[in-house]
Amino acid sequence: MIAAPQKTESLEDLIRAVPPAVGPSGRFSMLGELAMLVGVNAAEKLVRKFGGRRVYIPQAPVEGAVLVRLVGITAALKLARIFGGERVMLPADPDRTLRRDRIVALRRRRLSVATIARTMRVTERYVYKVLADAR
Repeated sequence: MIAAPQKTESLEDLIRAVPPAVGPSGRFSMLGELAMLVGVNAAEKLVRKFGGRRVYIPQAPVEGAVLVRLVGITAALKLARIFGGERVMLPADPDRTLRRDRIVALRRRRLSVATIARTMRVTERYVYKVLADAR
């Protein structure tokens, strides 16, 4: 019996699949924590709108509230369950945070520095710097 050929992932698919959960220090970054909780798209929306500021997360989000309009009621309820009643400091530069997290995650998947630099559209020197900061 001949096995069906395995579908190979493109590098772009692999990059999109890498969750931005672990920051350069090896700990969860705030963006990564949010992404794990509400999904990457909702986390990016939050950071793009409120990045660099403290944002109050209500204990009981209601329809029509800014947070609910931005990320939806399901994501707002998930945020409320963890952060309800608190002010959460969101990272200022989501693109940089996300890029650094993905560089570290791709390296953990044993991609070469050159491949990471080319696909993330950064220099190899930057990749080495990010990886050094992650140690």
